[in-house]
Amino acid sequence: MDGEEVSTSSAAAHKRKVPKHPSTIDMIKEAIRELNEPRKGCSVTAIKQWVGSHYPEVDQARFKPLMKKALQKALDEDIIQRPASSTTSGTLTGRYKMGKAQIDADKRAERAAAKSESAGRSRAPKAAASKEVSYNKIMRFRVDNKLLILNTL
Repeated sequence: MDGEEVSTSSAAAHKRKVPKHPSTIDMIKEAIRELNEPRKGCSVTAIKQWVGSHYPEVDQARFKPLMKKALQKALDEDIIQRPASSTTSGTLTGRYKMGKAQIDADKRAERAAAKSESAGRSRAPKAAASKEVSYNKIMRFRVDNKLLILNTL
C-alpha cells in the first residue's frame, strides 16, 4: 500500500449540465400563452417554432420526444387541453390551448402577486414640510334676500 490513491466520487466526475432554458412543460405553456389562440388553440408546429426562436439552445432533434411526453403529461394533469375542433388521436398533431385548471391557477397567482405588491408598500407618514396652506376664503352672506359670494385671497 505504498502508492495509495484517493479516487473521486463518480457523481462529481459525471456532473449533469444544468440547462439554460426552463422545463419542456414550462416552455410549452409559455408558447401557448404568447401565441394566444384562445378559441382554436395553438398547433404543435407553431409551438415548436416558437420554442426554437425563443430558446435556440434547445436541440430540436431531442425536443420532439420530450415535447410528446410533456404534452401527454400536461393533458393528463389538465394543464393544457384540446379544443373541441381538434379531434386527432396523435399527441404531436392537432391543437392545444390552456386548460381551465391552469387558467385559474394563473389568475390566482396574479391576484396574489398584486396583493403582495400592495401589501409590500408601507404607509409612510407624509412630510409636513411640503404642506402648503391656502388662505382662500369664500364668504357667503345675504343682502336684501340676495346671496352674495365673495372670494377673498
